[in-house]
Amino acid sequence: MARPPVYDDIGRGYTTTRQADPRIADAIRAALGGARSVLNVGAGAGSVIVTWDPAARDTFWLTAHYLPEIVHFDVARFPALDVFGRHFGDVRVEPLLIPHDCSDGFLGAFWRRPEAYLIPAVRHAMSGFAQLPAGTVDAGLACLATDLRSGLWSARFGALQATENADLGYRLVVARKGAA
Repeated sequence: MARPPVYDDIGRGYTTTRQADPRIADAIRAALGGARSVLNVGAGAGSVIVTWDPAARDTFWLTAHYLPEIVHFDVARFPALDVFGRHFGDVRVEPLLIPHDCSDGFLGAFWRRPEAYLIPAVRHAMSGFAQLPAGTVDAGLACLATDLRSGLWSARFGALQATENADLGYRLVVARKGAA
């Protein structure tokens, strides 16, 4: 029997873990500028695109040190930022900084709360985890749990605890009016 599409599975956890973060919503509204209406015809449509920059592959401790398989998967499906300019013409690319207490449970939301990644209900609504073999996820998370218990995570990444926002490679791509 074929496995259901990944978003049919992970979408079940969205109501509890994927709550819109008002600061990210504000960044998107600011990128939209004076637009009076937005047509949502699917992911990546319209004048503002939220994406991830494959060039930032080593910026997030979780995927750089514990689960690099997520990055290997994502690099293949997220286009390089120059692709947007080739397709949409005049575009502006802005970093989408992730607040330390982000309420939207996407992969980078818990960058300053590493223990959250050890909670199955938190991971269930993240496509990066859902699309990897369970053994791969278990091994990476076992290393994270060990590093948290031993203090190694804090020694490596503890400085993040004093940081309010992180640039994890998420980007807003804004197509300017009349572009393409």
